[in-house]
Amino acid sequence: CLIYAAILTKLISLQIIKHADYYERANSNSTRQITEQAPRGKIYDSTGAVLADSKQSYAIEYMETTESKKLIFKTLKEVFRLLDELGEVQTDEFKLKIDDQNNFYMDYSTSNPDSIRVLDLRIKKDRNLDYYLMKEIDYFKGRQQDSLSEEDAERLDNAILEVTPQEMFYRLVKQYQIYKLLDPTEEELKLYEAMSGEEITKILQESYSLQEIRSYMVVLDAMKMQSYTSYNPTTIASNISNESAFVFMQK
Repeated sequence: CLIYAAILTKLISLQIIKHADYYERANSNSTRQITEQAPRGKIYDSTGAVLADSKQSYAIEYMETTESKKLIFKTLKEVFRLLDELGEVQTDEFKLKIDDQNNFYMDYSTSNPDSIRVLDLRIKKDRNLDYYLMKEIDYFKGRQQDSLSEEDAERLDNAILEVTPQEMFYRLVKQYQIYKLLDPTEEELKLYEAMSGEEITKILQESYSLQEIRSYMVVLDAMKMQSYTSYNPTTIASNISNESAFVFMQK
């Protein structure tokens, strides 16, 4: 009887005596105040011409943590869905492109053969292609890259340059484990790990287009390229509208 009396007394206090107070608190908790910085203002020169202006903008950024890494594909799937719905564009600095006819190509924004060679080698080596080729090509198996002669280093570079954009795409599909988009079981994971990148891509294409697969690759590649500075977030979209930003904040 004492316990029930205590409970009843507490209920009366919550529901009747302090009803107005808790009601006000509940309404306050459902509202979030968003502070916006005032614009910096324009800077003019002596003739009145604008030298610098200011514009408010929002960006969608991904910060990798142990927990977020487990949900990366589920998170990106929702982010891409919202970007499409809101008419926003994904940030894309990835040089490996796919045209409207699903042809693969590298966009180096230069026609100089020497510059293209340097860029092609740099981009492919940054993604560990030299490491994988040394394990695949019989001539290099069992050898260390830093012990290669100048002639052998040139030979390896030529092998790297022979890798086509399409083959590079297939390799990255496997390297970045994009098959996890399909939410595979442990047994299926083992099967995918034994497949080639091309085989995995064909399975992915049953549910996703090449452009959609590439969208995930763009983010995963950007994360890899700044893996040594993991404290920096990866930008998924920039200069999105206020309305779009608020939708993402709600999510």
